[in-house]
Amino acid sequence: MCVLNLKNCFLPSTNYFLEGDPHYHLFFMKRFDDIGTGWFFMQKNESNTIRLSALHKRYINEMARLANNKNIARWVRRGFPFPYTRVDAEQFIEASKEEKNSDVYAIEWNRKFTGLISLIFNEKRTEAEVGYWIGEEYWGKGIGFGALSIAIEKGFDIKTVNVIKAEVIESNLASIRVLEKAGFTFEKTTCSTCNDFYPEDKTLVYLLNKLP
Repeated sequence: MCVLNLKNCFLPSTNYFLEGDPHYHLFFMKRFDDIGTGWFFMQKNESNTIRLSALHKRYINEMARLANNKNIARWVRRGFPFPYTRVDAEQFIEASKEEKNSDVYAIEWNRKFTGLISLIFNEKRTEAEVGYWIGEEYWGKGIGFGALSIAIEKGFDIKTVNVIKAEVIESNLASIRVLEKAGFTFEKTTCSTCNDFYPEDKTLVYLLNKLP
């Protein structure tokens, strides 16, 4: 059957209800077109849809526009370009295609590009690190939690992955709440990834273990 009455047919292979949140239903779907595999997170009434999809050059302009924001750069790792240009977006997309130990996805909300999320795996693929950013105009809509929930399912779908790690600046309370809502627990404090805007802030490491 086709889901959401889309032009292309999506075949759900697995669906999940997120524990503790009755308003959302999580589907894994495969799309038979040029986009490839998509992961979906939607409200039961299907009025809001969050999808993770493979990076594509069609995202370049909006990616550059949203990322060129000090309020984005202040919360991500040191080395994130600011100002962020169209060239930065192009180079990032091309570089991501060459990465063998990471998966990077565009986050779409109701068909709009809203940010990026990635899973970086260790060499033995027993551990993954998740990281994301959302354009400021899309904050407060539950997109971060939705995208993170999908990434968790995708990461743990790999049989060898036993734990997913996330790092967050200690003053980024909104992201800490998202991690804790998704089931992550605090592990330790470090400063290995403190960024250029808050060099005095610590970075907190959170972990999520695969259930047996």
